[in-house]
Amino acid sequence: MIRAFKFDRFDHLSECLGRRLSSVFPDGKGTSWDAIVPLPSTRGRNRDRGFDPADLIARELSRTMRLPCRTFLERTRETQRQSRLPRERRWANVEGAFRASARSEGKEILLVDDIMTTGATAFSAAAALRRAGAQSVSLAVLARTPELAEDSHLEAL
Repeated sequence: MIRAFKFDRFDHLSECLGRRLSSVFPDGKGTSWDAIVPLPSTRGRNRDRGFDPADLIARELSRTMRLPCRTFLERTRETQRQSRLPRERRWANVEGAFRASARSEGKEILLVDDIMTTGATAFSAAAALRRAGAQSVSLAVLARTPELAEDSHLEAL
């Protein structure tokens, strides 16, 4: 389902996938997040796809959890597709690829993405939010690949 959603233009699946992800956080109870923030894809990929997967999922999560969805992140440049790069090049590909809004200062943020492999993209985005003053950044993803468990960079998240 996630593959069809992301790569085959099945954007209507965002509602189902977002609700499924929100089931991990029933009604947002017990959470201290101030905002849900989608991890933005590149303009080129959004144009080709017709939508930003993380944005659609974050908006559904926002509705379900009754938390605001904010665009506190922007891409500073187009990056190569992470899925086409060898593991060792993924961290350098997204280094400095995000800028966070000063509006994130002092906020506890739930960062949302669709698929996580090495964690390089999420780590880079979270680092930008922290540099802008976010108090904390948590991450929610629909899926992760098995190789993620092998990556020591994630200890810093």
